[in-house]
Amino acid sequence: MAYVPTLKKMYKEQVVPALVKQFGYSSVMQVPVLEKIVINQGMGQAVADKKLIDVAQAELTQIAGQKAVQTKSRKDISNFKLRKGMPIGVRVTLFVSGCRNHCKDCFQPETWAFEYGNPFTGEVEDEIIASLKPDYIRGLTLLGGDPFEPENQKALLPFMRRVKAECPGKDVWAYTGYVLDRDLVPGGKCCTADTAELLHMIDVLVDGPFVTELHDISLLFKGSSNQRVIDCAEYCRSGEIRELM
Repeated sequence: MAYVPTLKKMYKEQVVPALVKQFGYSSVMQVPVLEKIVINQGMGQAVADKKLIDVAQAELTQIAGQKAVQTKSRKDISNFKLRKGMPIGVRVTLFVSGCRNHCKDCFQPETWAFEYGNPFTGEVEDEIIASLKPDYIRGLTLLGGDPFEPENQKALLPFMRRVKAECPGKDVWAYTGYVLDRDLVPGGKCCTADTAELLHMIDVLVDGPFVTELHDISLLFKGSSNQRVIDCAEYCRSGEIRELM
């Protein structure tokens, strides 16, 4: 008999009938199809004890009913002290509210509204800065919404100055639905007096809108093939766009 993952079996036998009943579907074909389920476990302590990664892998295997896979880098990226085969480190993530792109099938459409979420106060800044300090934290990721909406740039810039001053050695990744060399350059629709300085504080920029028709779950660090993973530090130095993967 062919092996069927535990969660897949549970979804088919328990979740699907429950959804049909709850929403009054006339056919099981109306029930949403799950393409991929991802279960993650952060292992900051593994910096000091690599065996903890194996323990976490065993735990996730028990939960999922299929062998868990360690996330490791696929290539050397010297700028970010990343070596091929190295477990990818733990990061702090800041979700910024407000986005005018409204990409179809956005995974967080509630963040399109600029008023969504909690106010970005000094206390919140302090909390994020403190979260970045431990050695096992590799860096900060800016998500959205969109960090490069003009209003968000203005709010983020003073905070990013703090990050660079108080958390040296931490890299910064940012995701934007705008295109770097079209929308974030002088004359671009999201280029402001703050844009150039903000870009200089970002190490890696993933740019471009999410396009459902170009969605590919095998892509690293991006959702659709039109998006680019850009060495932003190199772009700020030379003006040339170098894609990291």
